[in-house]
Amino acid sequence: VIPEDKNVMYIDEECFWNNTTLKRVVLPSTLTELPKTAFKGCTNLEEIVIPSQCIVIGESAFEGCTKLKTVKFGMFTDRDHNVSDTYHGAITIGRNAFANCTKLASVTTSKYTDIGTNMFSGCTALKNFVFKGSYLKEGAFNGCTGLTSFSFEPEEEFLGIGNYALAGVRISKIVLPDGEYSIGESAFEGCTKLKTIKFGM
Repeated sequence: VIPEDKNVMYIDEECFWNNTTLKRVVLPSTLTELPKTAFKGCTNLEEIVIPSQCIVIGESAFEGCTKLKTVKFGMFTDRDHNVSDTYHGAITIGRNAFANCTKLASVTTSKYTDIGTNMFSGCTALKNFVFKGSYLKEGAFNGCTGLTSFSFEPEEEFLGIGNYALAGVRISKIVLPDGEYSIGESAFEGCTKLKTIKFGM
């Protein structure tokens, strides 16, 4: 637990990289950014409390945290604890942020959460996901072989799906949003269970 009264706003890159003794981390509400590879390879980390003011999660911040089970991005609050009606926490998330977190089963995001490139790649325990954003980036769920339910619920104009974004998932049907947008190369490659694709919600 990092004490609140230390006013910590930032921690260094790689500060806990490959620390195999960490099981639970509570970060202070003053923290605004988690840098890249901060907790990469923390193979015994099961839970982390990410403060609502943390709006940036760096590249590979939790990559390979094989016991991490739950990630939730809550409403953004300022230092006076006023809740924002506009922004949610973790607005910007780097590539591979949660890649290969093989026990990660629950993720809650909002339309303001930027699902980065390969963000959940290889998260084989993830079973369902509701995407509320406007663009699903390249490889975001590539290799999520346990993913059997995926729904698009965009709250703004939908702009498209990146290359390999849902490659290898186990969904049997998908309903794509209305509108004109691009669908990238091999976006659904290896989806051997996929039987139904419906255009228009």
